[in-house]
Amino acid sequence: MVALGDSISAGWDGQKQIEDYRRIPEVIAKLNGWYVNNQAIGGTGYGNGINDFSAITKRLNFAGYSLALVEYGVNNWRYGSTAGEVQQGLTLGINNIRKSNPHIKIFVMCPTLDMRRGTATDMNTPNERGLTQNQLNDVIVQTCQALDVEYYDWRKQPIITKDNAFWTLGDGASGVHPTAKTSLEIGKRLAYILNGGRR
Repeated sequence: MVALGDSISAGWDGQKQIEDYRRIPEVIAKLNGWYVNNQAIGGTGYGNGINDFSAITKRLNFAGYSLALVEYGVNNWRYGSTAGEVQQGLTLGINNIRKSNPHIKIFVMCPTLDMRRGTATDMNTPNERGLTQNQLNDVIVQTCQALDVEYYDWRKQPIITKDNAFWTLGDGASGVHPTAKTSLEIGKRLAYILNGGRR
């Protein structure tokens, strides 16, 4: 498995870098008995930056992998992306992966709750370009469906909520980064789904 994502997959808990084996991709790999190459980079997203999804997928060779785990989105909402920019970045990245390896399975983890715009934030709070977290998730889901890519939408059974953000996030009720314990819970659920379990 190769993992692509932002600081959430890179293991930043809002206060410090957690040990590599406790990061979400590594938890999934350990539980399922897989090798993982974690290429997540903090601060990235579905954009045009040098380390964003579409750019990094141009540089990497996916030929040796059977699964690509993709996790971005919180920085797109936090730093003012539009739905169109997210759709374009996600589409370009997926197409790049498939050019490198047409047989690879791609699995997209939709964003978890981002509280960085304050404790009054909810899924319908818009960023400065008018994009809400619900709309962000919707465009990721719709793009995945259009491209025949598997995904997981946390809105159905969230692990991080407004009510528990104070202890599930390492940077607290106005943060976004899961604690090591929360990363373990996220990893366990995704490991089960990726190994054929029910959603």
